[in-house]
Amino acid sequence: MKQYVLSILAIILAVSFSAFVTPGNKQKPLTVENEYYWYRLHTNGTIDAPAVNASGPTYTKTEALNITLDGCDDPQDDDICLVGSESSSLAENSTPPGPTMDNENRLYKIDQ
Repeated sequence: MKQYVLSILAIILAVSFSAFVTPGNKQKPLTVENEYYWYRLHTNGTIDAPAVNASGPTYTKTEALNITLDGCDDPQDDDICLVGSESSSLAENSTPPGPTMDNENRLYKIDQ
């Protein structure tokens, strides 16, 4: 008899506790965008120095999209408009840095 009472009590406690817990209320981890110096590219794909923001602050990809940049958008096609780098002094006509894993250092041209 004692076993049955304890199991019923355990079920009542579990139901009572679950009534106050809301499922799916987990906080999402914050994602932080990296900040870069943004460079235009020549038609041959090399760096056009200096950076667009060489003398100013670094920008995230989202912030760079909000700056007025002729024909830049981010439809993820093949024509890169701007490339981001952690360095403010990439050399003219140098090879741009490779894409980050999530491509956050690339802005692509709008097809017009």
